Amino acid sequence: MATPTEADLMDLIPPEAEIVRRIVQEVRQYPRIRQPLLRFLTADDFDELIAMSRENADGIKLILERMGVVENRMGVMEERLASVEESVARIPVIESAIRRIDGSLGQLRGEAYEDACAAEIIGILDGYMDEAVLADREKIRGPFLDARRNGLISREQFLDGNRPDIIARAGQDAEEAEALAVVEVSITFNREDLENAARRAELIGRVTGVPTAAYLVTLYEWPAEMDTAARDLGVTIIQHFLPKYAD
Repeated sequence: MATPTEADLMDLIPPEAEIVRRIVQEVRQYPRIRQPLLRFLTADDFDELIAMSRENADGIKLILERMGVVENRMGVMEERLASVEESVARIPVIESAIRRIDGSLGQLRGEAYEDACAAEIIGILDGYMDEAVLADREKIRGPFLDARRNGLISREQFLDGNRPDIIARAGQDAEEAEALAVVEVSITFNREDLENAARRAELIGRVTGVPTAAYLVTLYEWPAEMDTAARDLGVTIIQHFLPKYAD
């Protein structure tokens, strides 16, 4: 007997073997089992399969019906799984966007707090500096330009001298500043902020020749170890609480 082809599949099954025909119709769509199915249908015991299918027609029908239900449920589950996988894949993108938004909001909040402190600098430095006002940055920039041109400071030091959040001066009615204050403003702070204040105050005092003190203004209370660091660095910490900038 010649080897049957896929086209011969349904012809190999007697018309009365309805259950077997349905099974073959269901499974023939899967390429990996087409050839094994052909071999099975041409096997010597195929007649016994036909007889068994007739005897157990109701049970086989029930199995096929349940297979259809399972297949439908599997389809729904696969769709839901794909949706979940897509959502999971988007989590890093969403988290990154949230971090960027949170960072931008934090920066804006910090800048607003800094502006508020600048507007109230006379009150913030009361007791530390008489009648503090914002210093004219151009008058400070001039000595820095000269120092840079003469090779007395590096490019980084020149830039650092322009980075303090606030530079205040005492003796607002005098032609020349009697004293300067370098003020770093931070809603919360760490040792690096203290180091920035100390380094910039020393640099500005050295370049301008005007006595310059370092301050750090913060919104909240700070841990005790920051007091120790501030004393070591010669920085005065001032809490300036403004409710509108608090969390």
